[in-house]
Amino acid sequence: MEHLKGKYPPLSKEECAAVRGMDEATRRRDYKAFRECIGKLRVPTEFLLYTKEQFGADFIRERGYNTEFADAELGPGWLDS
Repeated sequence: MEHLKGKYPPLSKEECAAVRGMDEATRRRDYKAFRECIGKLRVPTEFLLYTKEQFGADFIRERGYNTEFADAELGPGWLDS
């Protein structure tokens, strides 16, 4: 993922805590806690575009992915286009 280096800002303290929470939830096999944590992360645009292509926009919505980067890069209506 070298090509993404520098494109996105470093993780915030809250996002670092969310990553730790995801790791803990994975170890406990607590899917609900994992989804709550992932919703706190700003997800890279490339991941969201791939996910939308493979699984559809509702998949992204249902999982509560944070689309802040994609909204800024592609415009607020990108998920429905």
